[in-house]
Amino acid sequence: MTDRGAAIVGVNCEQEPDRLLTIIREMRGAVKVPMAAQPAAFRTTDAIPCFTRLPQFPDEMEAIQIPRTVCEDFAEIAKDEGIQYLGGCCGCNAAYIRAYARGLATAESRAA
Repeated sequence: MTDRGAAIVGVNCEQEPDRLLTIIREMRGAVKVPMAAQPAAFRTTDAIPCFTRLPQFPDEMEAIQIPRTVCEDFAEIAKDEGIQYLGGCCGCNAAYIRAYARGLATAESRAA
């Protein structure tokens, strides 16, 4: 994508923060442009890494499956690793975005 002029690359949805971080770390080694990450707020498994493939999707899914602290930790790590754009995808709400802000603030204060 960068060879075709993409100014930013990234990943979003289907994966919880920890799984998305693994993917974006692999991508980081292949690109030099800014990166974005927008994980979903649903737990997945090694056997079924995408929440839309879980047997309980869609009608038996809990509205929120990961604690906000997972998003806070993800944002802190992502900031430390040079991910420039963060957001939330399916299952995220204002509380998750606020958790991202807390994680970013922690990373910023450590860097200062």
